[in-house]
Amino acid sequence: MGKFIFIMFICSTFLFFAMFKNLLALRMPGVYPPKKRLRKKAEAYGAAGAVLLLMGFLLSLLI
Repeated sequence: MGKFIFIMFICSTFLFFAMFKNLLALRMPGVYPPKKRLRKKAEAYGAAGAVLLLMGFLLSLLI
């Protein structure tokens, strides 16, 4: 079970890095895909990362 929780933390870290990458791409002029799509992707990555982080934290408390 510890490996599963560790993998959840690693996945949440990767999702947060993807979120920051999209947020940094928003600041660059003339970037493709459009800024609306980048913003939505950043929100989705951030939400998924937060959910995985919370689930991992709660599972680590239970075990």
